[in-house]
Amino acid sequence: MTSGFRPALNRDFLREVLFRLIAIDSRNPILTPGAPGEDDLANFIMSELARMGLEPSRQETAQPNRPNVVATMPGRRSGTPSLMLLAHMDTVGVDGMSVPFLPWEQHGQVYGRGAQDMKGSIAAMLAVADALVQDGQGPAGDLTLAFVSDEEADSIGAQRLVEDPIAEQTLVLEPTGMEIAVAHRGFAWYTVTAEGRAAHGSRWQEGIDAISCMGVFLAALHEHAAELVARPSATAAGPPSIHASTIAGGTAISIYPATCTVRVERRTAPGEALADVTGELRDLVVEANRHLGAERMSLSLDLVREPFESRADGTLLDRLHAAASSTTGVEPEVVGAPYWTDAAILAAAGSDCVIFGPLGYGLHTTEEWVDLASVHQTAEVLIDLICTA
Repeated sequence: MTSGFRPALNRDFLREVLFRLIAIDSRNPILTPGAPGEDDLANFIMSELARMGLEPSRQETAQPNRPNVVATMPGRRSGTPSLMLLAHMDTVGVDGMSVPFLPWEQHGQVYGRGAQDMKGSIAAMLAVADALVQDGQGPAGDLTLAFVSDEEADSIGAQRLVEDPIAEQTLVLEPTGMEIAVAHRGFAWYTVTAEGRAAHGSRWQEGIDAISCMGVFLAALHEHAAELVARPSATAAGPPSIHASTIAGGTAISIYPATCTVRVERRTAPGEALADVTGELRDLVVEANRHLGAERMSLSLDLVREPFESRADGTLLDRLHAAASSTTGVEPEVVGAPYWTDAAILAAAGSDCVIFGPLGYGLHTTEEWVDLASVHQTAEVLIDLICTA
């Protein structure tokens, strides 16, 4: 049941603010050393929210000048779940892009770094806030607008956000092409090291080739990768997967390499235990050592991000599905997202999470755009969701 009113969306404002957001360089400095980070974008968002009459707060994170921005709007009906809308402010780098911060539009597609990932969603959030303020009646339940830092690297923004009480429900506005994502895989990063013995290339009696030793492990990894993707998938996230990402070893062509290292990424499915995932990879290392006849291979775990799956007892999925169907006239598909998001952190903190956002193209590539009509539709769906009691 809707609340009986629908705030009017200012489409001119939405388009204008999208262009202004893209024009602000918010590249993640962890990914691009020397990049400015989110501070300028955070200041712009705060100024826009303050201009509307809201009272945004700047939430400092573990790194200086990389804040979150949080604004709240009290609900007008008791019993309606509190809702958080979440978007990240950082973007990846711009290598190969000619005009990454000079947004332009063609055939309804707005181009520029961050257009799809995810300044289109930030623009939708700001347009919704503007519509709610102009209407004057406010959201049905307590509403939080959260703009976080660093999703593209270490998620320091989301980790800081959940240190404080969070909303009962969280809608993460990653670009899903207007589908509703209820799960995604996590990942674990490992380093595998092979130890050899350096020697002159002519001294075969003394040298031990660490790169050749690593080849034994990589052959086993190739077989393991095929086995993982063939496993039946119990969730919308799809099967687990694994791949070798980078390799380094050797110092010169005439020297036996003393060491070789490979970075390995393992994408984890909901329900998989990290101990089991690590154990499978360790078994490959043990078998490689057995084949080599010596303890030359070792394994270390570098980083873990947990997978995400919506709560079975949550109600946000049904609410969002109804709002999207009513607004667009099309029932959205319920899918698994192919990428990792901050939803995993919010869900682990106890919030009922789903993922939904506009259509676009070119995530992390040299040609990135967001479909302006779908940004409008996303904002309209949000208004319907927020004003439903």
